[in-house]
Amino acid sequence: MYVCKGGITTGETCGQIALVGETVPHPEYNTLYDQVKATYSSDEGDSGAPVYYDPLDTWIRNWCLETYGVACKDIYGVHWGLIDGYSIYSPISGIENDLGELRTS
Repeated sequence: MYVCKGGITTGETCGQIALVGETVPHPEYNTLYDQVKATYSSDEGDSGAPVYYDPLDTWIRNWCLETYGVACKDIYGVHWGLIDGYSIYSPISGIENDLGELRTS
């Protein structure tokens, strides 16, 4: 599956989801479970950036802009790091389990 990240350092970069449900080390929280590894580019300063699906189809993009006045994007998670050449993000489902349902509109 194709996802994008909009970070402060590297801007919008996109890539494929490589591994799901990963257990990974974290410098502050020791171990994080059910994380996602992806191939989009990232660097220091991108932590906290949204990870989302961005329709590649121009027709869908135009329909969203005409219908809603904004781009249609599904939030998949929050980027937090880079491990073994993969960008890592916490899936939105885990964040909502911890914090409750999030509104993105």
